[in-house]
Amino acid sequence: MIKIELPGYEDFEKIRIKLDTPKVIEYKDGRKSNPNNVSFRPPELKEHEGRMGVYIILKNNKVGYVGATEDVSKRFATHKFIIRNPEIRFIYFLELKEKFKRYFYEIYYKYYYFKKVSPEYKGSYC
Repeated sequence: MIKIELPGYEDFEKIRIKLDTPKVIEYKDGRKSNPNNVSFRPPELKEHEGRMGVYIILKNNKVGYVGATEDVSKRFATHKFIIRNPEIRFIYFLELKEKFKRYFYEIYYKYYYFKKVSPEYKGSYC
């Protein structure tokens, strides 16, 4: 029997993907505005640009989403789960540069947490 042990999300790197409060532009005349009304990415997320891996998003202290990405910084600019759940500020990220490992880990975690498998990346891993 083969026993496979992968890290739990607690062992992943915790990355801040949104600021707690929206960035507001303050003008000299006292006006304040948020012209784009978009989610506000913290500057430190830019440090993660180009990093590939698997991520887990917690919602109400439970795993709500598992996915894989080729660029974690770009992925969270438009992630629908994050947009629908504006209270989420952090993700848990495991860097994996090899495509096949990303695919395997994504499938493993999706099955472990949701008992179903639907990988995000539909291209070839082999």
